[in-house]
Amino acid sequence: MPPKTVRLLESQSLEDIPVFYFTEKAQWPEFKRALASCGLTWGLPDWMTTIVYRGAEYVELIAKHEEIKVHFPAPVAQVDEKKFDVNDVSSALLKTLGISTLLGDDLKPSQRYCNLTTLKWEEDKKLPARQHMWTWFNTALRGTGAQVGPYLTKQVPVYDIAGLFRRLAALVDILTICTLDEVISGVTNLEFDPTKQELFEYILDLKRALERLKETSAWLREADRV
Repeated sequence: MPPKTVRLLESQSLEDIPVFYFTEKAQWPEFKRALASCGLTWGLPDWMTTIVYRGAEYVELIAKHEEIKVHFPAPVAQVDEKKFDVNDVSSALLKTLGISTLLGDDLKPSQRYCNLTTLKWEEDKKLPARQHMWTWFNTALRGTGAQVGPYLTKQVPVYDIAGLFRRLAALVDILTICTLDEVISGVTNLEFDPTKQELFEYILDLKRALERLKETSAWLREADRV
């Protein structure tokens, strides 16, 4: 079967790269090389060293080095300036400017990315390339089937390529049958103590443990799965 090619955002003239399907742990080194090639081709060479502004990794970094706030200060709201509304502009002008009125919320730069290599914000114009690369990544994990692959992308913010990669690397690089035993123990030994925890909080912890078990099991050989 020929490799599937991602084709999105035609107006952005982004080069298409055949997807390298990552379905087995043995493919990990080649998959990393393919992903790095995507970053260079689509102009995101520093994608590996970007974190979501005010995301979990950003909060951890701030706790260790508060000086990072100097490089990535909180945005200041401009209350005196009139907010630009695309609906106030004629469709003819929008067409000339090359602005689409059909941009959904997922394409708007609702979250910002801190580039830890340059200690500068990633430019908003990089968003189409980031979306392209994120889709390539997800397609690679999904494989040739219709179902989403073994790694759950819901665990990281959408378009957080580096975050998804780091979580996947942590799973793949240490995955052994012993790892599975530890994850199973995390489910079977999770006991409810009403004096220390509310019932709904316990149920949430149990769901997370089961999701981790499902995720870990999917990366093992079929004979070793739970």
